[in-house]
Amino acid sequence: MAFDPAIHLPPFTVILCPYTFENMTVKKIFIVLCHENGHAFCIKTTTNLDFYRNAPGILAGCVPYKKGELSIFKEDTVVQPDNQFPISHKALIQAHEDNALEILGTMPTDFRDKLIKAINSSLRMDARLKARILKILPK
Repeated sequence: MAFDPAIHLPPFTVILCPYTFENMTVKKIFIVLCHENGHAFCIKTTTNLDFYRNAPGILAGCVPYKKGELSIFKEDTVVQPDNQFPISHKALIQAHEDNALEILGTMPTDFRDKLIKAINSSLRMDARLKARILKILPK
């Protein structure tokens, strides 16, 4: 069967894939939330925590994981619901064909509740953006 992101990357799948930021392609870890209109709607993770260490109010709008807490993350990691990316299925299929897409695993069952709490606590998202992301989360 051909690789179909909508089937092979269900909600809360953690992927490592190339993404182009400001004309530079880098591999980043994303968490798939849903699929719409030929895109995987994802949120980014980061291991660059200096910003969050100095801004605990902003950290409340994220889901943090300590190194070793989940086998998926090799370092202290913050899941950033305010850092959203639509990744085209075409790009995901190409990354898969190029062996550049890695499926790292699936977030734990309590992730959805932690994510909802983070979204509702976010200082960086307005009410409209919070409602939009909450609406697309799987039930």
